Amino acid sequence: MVKKIRIKFICIASMAVIVIMTLIFMLITAAIFYRSDEQILTTLKFISEHDGEMPFIEDDKKYKGNINEETQYAVRYFTLFFDEDGQITEIHGEHIASVDEDEMEKMGRNVLDNRLDRGYVHENGYRYAYLRTKKDGAIQIVFMDCTEKFDTALITVQTSFWIAVASLLIFILIISVLSKKAIEPTIRNIENQKAFITNAGHELKTPLAVISANTEVLEMMNGKNEWTESIMNQVKRMSGLVNDFISLARMNERSDIVLTDQDFSEIALDVTSSFKPVILNQGKKAVYNITEGVIIKGDEKLLHELVNILVDNAAKYCDDEGTVSVSLDFKGKNSGAKLIVSNTYAEGKNVDYNRFFDRFYREDKSHSSKKQGYGIGLSMAESIVINHKGKIGVSYSDGEIHFKVII
Repeated sequence: MVKKIRIKFICIASMAVIVIMTLIFMLITAAIFYRSDEQILTTLKFISEHDGEMPFIEDDKKYKGNINEETQYAVRYFTLFFDEDGQITEIHGEHIASVDEDEMEKMGRNVLDNRLDRGYVHENGYRYAYLRTKKDGAIQIVFMDCTEKFDTALITVQTSFWIAVASLLIFILIISVLSKKAIEPTIRNIENQKAFITNAGHELKTPLAVISANTEVLEMMNGKNEWTESIMNQVKRMSGLVNDFISLARMNERSDIVLTDQDFSEIALDVTSSFKPVILNQGKKAVYNITEGVIIKGDEKLLHELVNILVDNAAKYCDDEGTVSVSLDFKGKNSGAKLIVSNTYAEGKNVDYNRFFDRFYREDKSHSSKKQGYGIGLSMAESIVINHKGKIGVSYSDGEIHFKVII
């Protein structure tokens, strides 16, 4: 159990860190590319506002977007001018060497046919940003080489990604080392609870035995009456509860379960056969469909208890004149087992089935004694399935509740 809790703790902590780091990484990436895009747009607008040319900038004079005297030497751009008929009237291409005039014209006409006034294009392995503006019927398109800026942004993002991955691995390593110490209080509380349940259970057995013996003496002396019968019934209920407590505590403590080949079909038949008369005497139907030869790795006593709990629960909560169904088949092709125990349950449409395996949970909120039980049987069934490395679930459909076990 300690190992499972540690693994769960590490997984939850790691998932939380992954989510946080992913959000941070996405925000950093968005901020980097947004900032780069804003700087590129500012520069394009600056050139466009100065008739497609980067003007001479005086020393120590800065403009919006950190445009300064060095910008005019660092920016590589060209500008195309089109008349109202879409004919090129002028090209300013002396500030770039990566494209010739034919390629400039080709890029310009592609943008001219595009509805977007700004965007990005690729040419000869380079990335260019463009801005299209209109003035007095003429069209001006400024292209700027932004390859280096985007490559720098991409390298920054990649570096951030690998730093995040390395940080996550370091975190998982640290949390794995320190997890045992972190969950020690929880483990201590669980162990104390188990010890308390076991010790209290054994301590309660003695007074219950005394009460039962004294009641039997009273019945021998004065005969049975409604009071002594009530006492005996409550003693039986309390004894059953104590035994269930102890069984559940021991089951969770067991780490020495040896799984051997077991004929699950024979175990299921044995349990269902013993329940059939009880179900029929209650005016209910029993339908069994058990495939022979279903062999699985398991503990015979625990598997017997598992089927017993599920069938007893189905018989107990089945509607009057309803049907209890038990189906056992292979999980795959002649391997594993799939056990389904169902019963008619007309009021089960709006039930919270997620809580059915919680300890002491009962759908009967009144906890009346009409239906014997304490809400720990299904919790025990879940523990048995977990010890067999299987899965158990509950669902509701067509007026029936279905408990499905895969081992």
